Order: sequence, then C-alpha cells, then structure tokens
Amino acid sequence: MKCHQCDKPACYSNGIPGQGELLLCLDCQLKFTQISEAKQAALTRSLNFQMSMLESRTGIPLPRHPEPKPKTQYTMQNIDLQGANVGIVNTGTIKELSGSVSVIADSGNKQLSAALIDFLQAVLHTQSVEAEQREAILERVAFIAQQASKPASERSKRMLPSVILEVGTLVSSVEALSALYGRHLKPLLEALLQ
Repeated sequence: MKCHQCDKPACYSNGIPGQGELLLCLDCQLKFTQISEAKQAALTRSLNFQMSMLESRTGIPLPRHPEPKPKTQYTMQNIDLQGANVGIVNTGTIKELSGSVSVIADSGNKQLSAALIDFLQAVLHTQSVEAEQREAILERVAFIAQQASKPASERSKRMLPSVILEVGTLVSSVEALSALYGRHLKPLLEALLQ
C-alpha cells in the first residue's frame, strides 16, 4: 500500500477502515499530525478569546481552556546506511525504526534513543552478520522500538520480553554485537518491562 500523498510506502492509517481510510507514510503522517495540532491550538485560542469577550460584557469570570503547549520539534533520527553492508534491507523497517527512535527521543528517553541508534548502526555495518540474520534483528528491534515509543500502559507486556530475548539470541553469534547489546541496550530495554 502506498501513501495517498506521495509514492512512499504507507505506515499509518487514519480514519475508519473501508470508510474513508487515509493511508500515509511517516513523513506525511508527521505533517498531518502537525497541521492537526496547529488547528487545535488555533481553535483553543479562539475559544478563549470568545470567553474573554463574553466575560468582559457580563462581568462574570469564566473558565479558560488550557492552551496546548508547543511540542518540541519532531526530529528524524538518521540511521546511516552509507557504507553499510546491508544488501537488500526492507526500507519500511528502517523508516519505522527511524520514526520510533524519533518518538522515543522526543518523549524524553534520549538514552534509549541513542543506544538504539548505536546498536542499529553496529548491526548495519558489521560485516560478519548474514543478510537473513540482519533482517531478523532489524524486524525485532523495530517491534521493540515501536513498543518503547508507546505509553507504558499500551505496551505489549507479553510479547516484549520474548522479543528482547530473541534479539539477544540472534546477536549472540557476533561478539561485537553481543557485547554492545548486553552492556548498553538490553538493560535499557529491560527497564521498559518494569
């Protein structure tokens, strides 16, 4: 499925499936979300203005709606593919990882975001990783990153521990990845389970 706005693969579905569903890629979804948030902020300011006008005429104090705080600007974390020994990698997986890592960083967990980027760069640039093994690692890390980008109450508590273990098993045959995963990334991922 392709994005309704461009030719990139669709990652997000907006609306009701089968009834005006809007499929968007990561970039178009970001723009859609930013436009929606800007519209909501403008409506809130307009409503507060109307309340203040009504208050000035009646003399009765009226409550105001809290204005949305401007969010930090979304950033796209760059996963460097230049010089990577990747062969054919599912670009959807890379885009999904990039988007999830951005959300994790924007939500304040910069340590996990940086550890994920370091690990992903190592997976992509380590020559001793077979193509199938690399794809399996990336798919599982994409799932973990997607779960980490969600609020704790929405995470898949049953699947996450087993996928974290699977990644450890997949990288165990590559010493450099195993050490990086065990020392830096795994403790941060296990903290998500608590």
